Amino acid sequence: MITKPSNFARLGMIGAFFWLVFPMPVHATTPEPGAETPEVPEWHVVASAESLWTLAERYFHDPNRWIEIWKLNPEIADPDLLRSGQRIRVRVAGPAQPEPESPPEPEPPLAVVARLAERVEEQLPPDPWQASGIGNPLELGHAVRTFEQSSAELTFLDGANLRITEESLVFLRDRKVRRFERGGAIEIVDGQADVETLSTPASPLDIELQLGEALARPDTESGTSSYVRARRTEDGSAQLMAFAGSMRVEAAGTEVVLVSGTGTVVTPEAAPTPPEILPPRAEVTTPEDASFTPGEVELSWNGVDGAVAYLVEVCRDPGCGSLVRRATVSETRWTPPTLGPGSYSWRVNAVAASGLDGPPSAPATITVAAAEPPPPAGIFSSFGWIAILVGVLVVVAAVLIWVLRRRRTGDSA
Repeated sequence: MITKPSNFARLGMIGAFFWLVFPMPVHATTPEPGAETPEVPEWHVVASAESLWTLAERYFHDPNRWIEIWKLNPEIADPDLLRSGQRIRVRVAGPAQPEPESPPEPEPPLAVVARLAERVEEQLPPDPWQASGIGNPLELGHAVRTFEQSSAELTFLDGANLRITEESLVFLRDRKVRRFERGGAIEIVDGQADVETLSTPASPLDIELQLGEALARPDTESGTSSYVRARRTEDGSAQLMAFAGSMRVEAAGTEVVLVSGTGTVVTPEAAPTPPEILPPRAEVTTPEDASFTPGEVELSWNGVDGAVAYLVEVCRDPGCGSLVRRATVSETRWTPPTLGPGSYSWRVNAVAASGLDGPPSAPATITVAAAEPPPPAGIFSSFGWIAILVGVLVVVAAVLIWVLRRRRTGDSA
């Protein structure tokens, strides 16, 4: 016998049918243990019946993280006893993140402007020329130019010192010949530059001078210092002088070695001339620390055999990195124009007929005192005497007029 299902059973069967045909979507409401929602506040004010367990469940969906909240609140003696209105910290820091790597320190510049005088400009093409300044960094491609009675001194990363005199144009280039990792090329387009280097056997450097087709490399492999001068003349010739140390000069497939006290000239498209002995060092005869008044400065030195001229420089420093006045004269004395009050260093080079300079004299010091102000005009000055004479003449004229009037009055009577 078949029994009909009851009404309750019929409702259950209908519900099961709808559940199978139209299943309800299931949403995950419980995040993974340890998940931390972005809405977690830093502080929480305890309400009635709350505990660290319930707070961990509320904010982190994991009641087992109650101990993390407890560690943030060491003043709570019993984690099961919280006071209503109590303020506790609930934000738990996430896993420790590795500290970001510090950016690499920028490499130091190839050179820095150490000194300058008057008008000096620098350029990094294609940027326009701009005024240079002490401390400005210079890199490959930079150019420096000086104007009349101006100069600049550059200090290189590898220890070289470059002093650029007036009316010069110098570029920092990459070397054409590479032997060491350290060093750079100095291209002298116009004017003159002195280069001093100091190398050690453990850390050699390589400085290359480029003057048109001529290449010059001071010898720094031996660990000794070198002091050389390079000049580019108006006709494009290169004049190279070794004052200390040695230097190799190459042009038109020919190389010459300059030892200390020798020099060479390289004309366009020609090989270097054989090494020539430079004129000896001149000696100043102006007393050391001599004091002058403005307009009365006179510098003197002894004559040098074989010299046809003398190059004289007055500077703010002994190395003449900060030039004040510069001149080429034929005599053994010179009066520099318009030297203001202050202390100065000066030096002189003997110049040979080939145009090569001898080594500079030892720098000497002079002082130019401030001019004394003229005395104030007194009663016995020229103007005072003129005023007195005019006054006397006025009084005499007044007396004569009075006398003449008296006489006329008497004659009328």
